[in-house]
Amino acid sequence: MVHFDDNMQLPVKVEDSSYALLLDFIGYLQKEEKSTHQINRSLQTISHYYQFKELPNIVLTTRIKGTVSKANIKPLTDEELTKTYKVFESKSTNYFKESDKLILGLMIYQGLEMDNTWPDLEEC
Repeated sequence: MVHFDDNMQLPVKVEDSSYALLLDFIGYLQKEEKSTHQINRSLQTISHYYQFKELPNIVLTTRIKGTVSKANIKPLTDEELTKTYKVFESKSTNYFKESDKLILGLMIYQGLEMDNTWPDLEEC
């Protein structure tokens, strides 16, 4: 495996690069304390170059995810969500009036059931 040093010299041609080399490059950028945004922009630039050269694009779907931050709000309880649904009145004056409450109901009640596991499609 090729490792990047402080000189950042590429030991291979772009045509001969590999996914392992790409991962080493990402590791190098992280070691240099580049932000997630900067790394993803670099990957996007490399991806554009591969497309321009009409080479197999090993970078196309490779991106770094941002840091996970937890919401600082307390989620609503089942009772609060049900009360919200019951007192909701759409301000729409056209035929969207009924669909607004329908969509709200789907968001509230489908959201409450998201922790259920999905059935295996092969069992259906």
